[in-house]
Amino acid sequence: AMKVTANLLMAELEPSVAFWQRFGMEVTVSVPHGGRMGFAILSGDGAELMLQSHASADEDLPAVAAHCRESKGVLFIEMPDFEK
Repeated sequence: AMKVTANLLMAELEPSVAFWQRFGMEVTVSVPHGGRMGFAILSGDGAELMLQSHASADEDLPAVAAHCRESKGVLFIEMPDFEK
């Protein structure tokens, strides 16, 4: 099955994580970066959201990091078999 998840990019994750937790979202994955939270996955009520810091994206996604800073988000798409 295909799955599409928004990955929102920002300077720092902690304020956004706190915001989403107020609506019942829980952090299911947290990856540190430079002494702070660099990446997080939040889930709740059937929804999933990814958050990533600009600094983390610069290292993880160098080919699209500049675009990510301008657009504020990307879509993460999982597909069972892209070649079909």
